[in-house]
Amino acid sequence: MRLTAPAILGPLVPMRTFGCLLVLAAACGGPSRGGTIANHGGAGPTGPAPTIAWSGGPPGEGGSFTATGLPAIAAGGDEVLVADIGEDGARGMPNLALVARGRDDRERARRVVLTADAAEAQDPDQPMAAPDVAGANAWLAEQHQRAAWTPLVAAAITANDESALAAERWAATSGDVALTFDDSGHVVITVAGAAVVDRLMTAWLAPDAPMYPGAGPDEQCYNPIALAAAYLDGAHKLALVRVTFRGNDSCWEPDGAYHVVAW
Repeated sequence: MRLTAPAILGPLVPMRTFGCLLVLAAACGGPSRGGTIANHGGAGPTGPAPTIAWSGGPPGEGGSFTATGLPAIAAGGDEVLVADIGEDGARGMPNLALVARGRDDRERARRVVLTADAAEAQDPDQPMAAPDVAGANAWLAEQHQRAAWTPLVAAAITANDESALAAERWAATSGDVALTFDDSGHVVITVAGAAVVDRLMTAWLAPDAPMYPGAGPDEQCYNPIALAAAYLDGAHKLALVRVTFRGNDSCWEPDGAYHVVAW
């Protein structure tokens, strides 16, 4: 299995491995809900707003989302905007949520475009109801006027194992900013060789869970964490990372997640 950082622009097709990182996603739930991102002031955006698109047929027949200009950072550096994804375990249904997160890693706004449950509920013999791409793009344009988003550039990731998903340690570098991460959730960020972040992110780890109701102590699911993508912005003293999890036929992997680490 080969680790690649998600592209800013490209077709996003559901898979159960790191390919899932190229699928845009939303947490399963009800209808889309919006959020307000603070006005960041300044002269306003100088580049185009991020956009999304949907192409293809029904979910089970290759339909997918495409994103342009995501993930992105606000002009003030106090928020990031991501096209969040959920691997959706065995189903791998397409799904998409646009999520703004603050420097404290807390979610500030969310726009759900398609949930995995809604995608699965589509009748495969009937034309799929198109996701609300127009509404999502209108929301993105509105938030762009307020926050002036600039796309983040993914840093190349190296791992201590040929299969990055099975590795124990990962590293990424952009300019004089370097990040290391291990499977205990330990994050270290250095700038010009000096540590600015040294934290154990145990909350990022997937908790062990029974394989089935009533499972014994030797029948617990353990889903190791892995670093899937990293975006290092030294100018704004912020890193955006994407973590994912390893699963198997008995223990499907939980959905991965984006996290913000600031200094």
